Amino acid sequence: MTDSLNEGQTFAADYSLLHRIVEDDRIDCWLAVQNDTNERVFIKVLKQPLDAEKRNLITRTIEKQRGLVHTQIARTYQFGDFDGHDYLISQHVRSNHDGSSHFDYNGSFNSLWPVLSQVADVLIYTHSLGFAHGHLFPDNILIDADGKPHLGDFGLGLTGNDQLSVYLSPQIKTGHPADATDDIYSLGQLIFKSLTGKLWQDDQKFETNSPVPEDIRQLVTSMLQDSPYDRPNDLSNIVKILDAYVTGVNNEIDIIPTDFNRVQPSEPVEKTATTSHQLPRDRHTVSTPVAVAGLISLVVIAIIVFLFLPTAEPIVITTEEHAVPQSTRPQQAPRGEASKEPLVTPLADAKLLQLKEEGKETARTLLQLQIEVEEVGGQIWASAKYNEAVQLGLSGDDAYRNDEFQLAMDRYLNGISLLDEVLGSLESVFSDNETKGEIALQQGDAETALSSYSILNAIRAGDPDIEASLRRAENLEEVISLVDDGKVFEQNGDLESALKNYTSAFKLDSLWFPAAEAIASVNRKIANQAFNDKMSIAFANLADKNYDIARQAFLDAQRILPNSDEPRDGLQQIEVSEVQDQISDLRESSSVFTQDEKWKDAANAYSAILKLSPGTSFAVEGLALADSRFELEKELLMYIAQPGVMISDDVLNEAKTVVVAASRIKEPGPKLLDQISRLSHLISLARIPINVELKSDNKTDVTIYKIRNFGRLSSTRLALYPGTYTIVGKRRGYRDVREEVVLRGGHTAPTIQISCVEKI
Repeated sequence: MTDSLNEGQTFAADYSLLHRIVEDDRIDCWLAVQNDTNERVFIKVLKQPLDAEKRNLITRTIEKQRGLVHTQIARTYQFGDFDGHDYLISQHVRSNHDGSSHFDYNGSFNSLWPVLSQVADVLIYTHSLGFAHGHLFPDNILIDADGKPHLGDFGLGLTGNDQLSVYLSPQIKTGHPADATDDIYSLGQLIFKSLTGKLWQDDQKFETNSPVPEDIRQLVTSMLQDSPYDRPNDLSNIVKILDAYVTGVNNEIDIIPTDFNRVQPSEPVEKTATTSHQLPRDRHTVSTPVAVAGLISLVVIAIIVFLFLPTAEPIVITTEEHAVPQSTRPQQAPRGEASKEPLVTPLADAKLLQLKEEGKETARTLLQLQIEVEEVGGQIWASAKYNEAVQLGLSGDDAYRNDEFQLAMDRYLNGISLLDEVLGSLESVFSDNETKGEIALQQGDAETALSSYSILNAIRAGDPDIEASLRRAENLEEVISLVDDGKVFEQNGDLESALKNYTSAFKLDSLWFPAAEAIASVNRKIANQAFNDKMSIAFANLADKNYDIARQAFLDAQRILPNSDEPRDGLQQIEVSEVQDQISDLRESSSVFTQDEKWKDAANAYSAILKLSPGTSFAVEGLALADSRFELEKELLMYIAQPGVMISDDVLNEAKTVVVAASRIKEPGPKLLDQISRLSHLISLARIPINVELKSDNKTDVTIYKIRNFGRLSSTRLALYPGTYTIVGKRRGYRDVREEVVLRGGHTAPTIQISCVEKI
C-alpha cells in the first residue's frame, strides 16, 4: 500500500500528504497537514502488520499518556488502520529542512552532550511520573530547528531494525515491559557511542588506553550492565557527573555513586512491569493482614518454645534496630567461659528465616499496590505519597540485600500503608476533580480543567465522557482566544472573519455557549447583507436573459431568507421565457448531434426537450430515431471489438444479421459505413482457419478446451478458427499452467508454448 502513497493524496479522510520524509523496511514516514486545522503532523505507516495484542497495547499507552505533557515529548495523536496498514499520527517537530532530523553523532562528546543532557532531563521528568520510554534510539530523538531534542514514539514499543535494537536493554529485547532502568541502558549506549564512536557490545567496550577518564568509564559501564540491578537508578546524579566532566571540573566531584555496582540478591529476580524497584519478589501477592498475622504467629511460637524448653540456652534479642545476620555473628564461647557477644539461638535463626520469607511476601504486596496505583494514575495525582512509597520500597530492598529483614519489613509495610491511603482516597479524588473540572469548563479556566480531567482520565482511562471533556479542556484556551478575536472582527465590520473565528471555536468545542451564541448573532447580520446582494444580482441577470445566474441568485436569496416573497416572484418571472429559450437551444444541439452520428448525445437532447415540454412532436420522433441508431451502433462495435465471439455459428449468424440491418439504412453516415465495412471484413475471416504451432516439453499433458486433449507432445501444428482459446497443461508433481490465447483473422498466429516447470 505504501508504494501507492503520493504527494497531495488524502490520507485517513482528514489529512493531506505533503512529502515523504523517510522510508525503510519498517516505516513510510510522511509530512502531512490536517485539513480542518491546517496543522502539520508526522504520519508513520507501518509496513509490517501488528498483532491484536500489540495494537491494544499501543492504544492503551496513548490513552494513558494523554496527561503526560512536556514541550520535548512529541505527542501521539492517533493510531489506526488505513488501507490495511497500521499508522501513527504524531506531533510535527519542525527541523531546518521541515522534515524529520534524527540525532546523529557528528561532533565531539562536548558538542553532543547538550542534546543528550536534555534527553536525560525529559526522562527524569517522565520517570518521576511512572512513565518509561523503553525504545530510546537515535530515530526516536527528533531535533527541531533550534537544536532541541524531542522524544518520539514515547512508550509505544515500536522496535527498530536490528541495527537500532542494539540500543535496547536485554530486558526489552526479551519482551519485558519497559521501566526506568531500560531508559538508563539506552541512554548509556548513546553516551558510549558519543564518547567512542562505537556501540557497546561484547567485543566493543572501553579500550585500555581510552582517553575517557576512568571514573567516566566506570559510570557509563555501570549504565550498560546486562542486569537492571547493576545499573544506577539516579539519572540526575549521572547528568551532574557528566556536566562536570564536560566543563572540565569532574575531578572535584565524587564520581562513583554507591549504587553504581549493586549487589545482586541471593535469589533470581524477575523484572516486573511498571516499576524500577529491585525487590526480591515476583508477581504473586500477599495481603497486608497475612503479613501481620505471620508476625503474630512468630511471637506466639517464640513464647511456647521459651516455656516448654527451659533447659535451652537463653535467647538473646539485641536492642539494635534490626537483627544481626547469622553469617556475621561470633561463634558461641565454650561452656564455662564468659561470652563476650550475645548468643544467637536456633529460634532467633528461625525468626530471621521467617522474616526473610515474610519480607518477600510483603514486597510482593507493595509491588502489587504500586501497580494498582499506577493503573489509576496515582503517580500523577498523589505523587508525593507514591514517590515516598517507591523510595521506601527501594530502601527496603537495600535493607533486604544487607540481611536487615526487620528493617526491610518495616519499610515495605510503611510503603504499603501509603499506597493504601492513595487507593482509599481514589473515590474522593475522582469526585473532587469531576466537580472542579465541570466548573472550570463552564468558567473558562483551562489550566484547572486540564489538570482535573487529566487526573480523571488517568483514574478511569477509556471513559468516553472523560475523554470528551479532556479534549474540551485541551482546546479551551484556543476556543476562548478565537471567540475574543472574533468579537474584534465583528466590531470592525469584518463579519466573515468573525464568523470564521466563531466557527473554528465551535468545531473545537460545540458545548462552549459563547461560541454558539456569537455564531447565531453574526449569521443574522451576514444573512441580511447577503440577501440584498443576491437580489441585486438576480434582477440584473434577469434583464440580460442570463436565466441560470438569475435563478441561482433568486434561489440563494430565498435560502437566506425563506419567508421573503421577493425571490419567489422573481422565479416566476423567468420560468416561461427560460423554458422557450432552453427548448430552442436543445433543438439546435440535437440537430448537430444527429449529423455527427452522436446518437447518445442526440437522445439526451431530445429527452431534455420532452422533460421541459412533454409531447413535443419533433422531439418524440427524434428520440425514437436516436435510440434505435444508438442500439445498432452498440451491436456493431461489440462484434468489432470482440471478433473471437464469432467462433460459434450462432453468434456468427447474429453478426451477419446486424450487418444486413445496418446496410438497409438510408443515407448512412460515414461512421456507420466504416463500422459496416470493418464488421463485414471480420465476418469474412471468421471461418478462415489459422495455422498454429503448439509446443511443449513432451512431459506435460496439454489440452485445448472445447478442441481436444493432445497428451504429451513436443510440437504439433493445427488449424483453428479465429477466437479465444483456453489451453491447460498438467504434470504430476508440478503446478498446472493455464493460458488464454486470442486468434484474430488476418493476423499472424503466435507459437504457443505450454510446459509445467514449477514443482509443487
